[in-house]
Amino acid sequence: MAAPDAKWDSAFEAVPADTDDPEQGADNIRDTKLAVRQRFVREHEGSHGESTADKAYDGRHRAGSARALVVDADPATAGWPDDATDEDTLLYRALDTRDDGRLWFDSGDSWLPALRAQTDDDPETHGWVGYVREVFRWSWQGVIGTTLDVPRILVPHACTVIKVGAVLTNAPTGSAATLQVHKGESAAGICTAALSLAAGTGLAKASTATLDDTNKVLAADDTLRLEIATVGSTTPGSDLSVFVEVIVHP
Repeated sequence: MAAPDAKWDSAFEAVPADTDDPEQGADNIRDTKLAVRQRFVREHEGSHGESTADKAYDGRHRAGSARALVVDADPATAGWPDDATDEDTLLYRALDTRDDGRLWFDSGDSWLPALRAQTDDDPETHGWVGYVREVFRWSWQGVIGTTLDVPRILVPHACTVIKVGAVLTNAPTGSAATLQVHKGESAAGICTAALSLAAGTGLAKASTATLDDTNKVLAADDTLRLEIATVGSTTPGSDLSVFVEVIVHP
């Protein structure tokens, strides 16, 4: 689309001057209308050639015209660009509820989430959408033990773990049962500490705050390995279910 006829700058906005001939007012009004329309139709519906019925759509963004903020940082904590006194400069301010639904393209991870006005960067609570999520699961019926050899899970594509959870239908007694999920045969866990299924409860969960920044990132054809580190000292616990939730990389 051709560039607008006039440059919109301080000189343009200074016309007409207070001392100009009022007879030139009509010309100035038409010039302003033209300058606005030429800029408006570049990204919004509205043109001379539309039918009267189509005018109901004037002002809406053209398909594909809404641009996401592109930055390798979470705008929820970095702030969001807003109007400034100097309109050539974007100021950053804290998010609020009026920012619900804004888009941010994460240039570091190549993700396009819809961003809600939250102050944390946890996809579990942050309200982001647009991610493709997948859940890997282990299920074991019967009493658990530290020698339990659960089959590995093959990861089909690159992804990042965002949450790990486990439950024992019959909770351990006497002491907690603990488990860890590993990437392949690595001794280091995906969680920064083993998940503890406390005596009498049998439920544990780890989210982004307790995941290892390196081990939570998985490549295609990596494997996930489940380790039962300890069991209840009186009764071990039984009927185990574990899930690993991931965000799939594009």
